[in-house]
Amino acid sequence: MKSALVLAIAALAALGFGMPAQAADFTNIVLSATKDGGTPQSNFPVETPVIYVSADLERFIA
Repeated sequence: MKSALVLAIAALAALGFGMPAQAADFTNIVLSATKDGGTPQSNFPVETPVIYVSADLERFIA
């Protein structure tokens, strides 16, 4: 489930790099080159090996 959530957030972020990443029921979406997600980034060099995505889920529907 967690990997599906990360994949969905990454797909949404990839589609909207020209604008702030946002999606219904998600807040605090952060794209970062560091695992701790310290400083959000909007531009990544081509040679960036990994881009980490984190977000807070506002509402969970089971």
